[in-house]
Amino acid sequence: MATVYAKKDEPVESLIRKWKKKVEKEGILDDMAKFDYYLSPMEKKRAKKKEAQKRARVLERKLAKFQNKNDK
Repeated sequence: MATVYAKKDEPVESLIRKWKKKVEKEGILDDMAKFDYYLSPMEKKRAKKKEAQKRARVLERKLAKFQNKNDK
């Protein structure tokens, strides 16, 4: 749980900003998004496979860029 303590004469706006940063850092919103809707096991599997393919493409691009740089 994200907790922010107020200092003497600290404005509410700064407390809200601190709280938002703390929530973001702890990943609370990401956890909430996971449970926001139900995914069937097959949909989870598809999403996992799609993410793996995306990572592979990114890695392939980085390797190609690195190889082109070394070929020169």
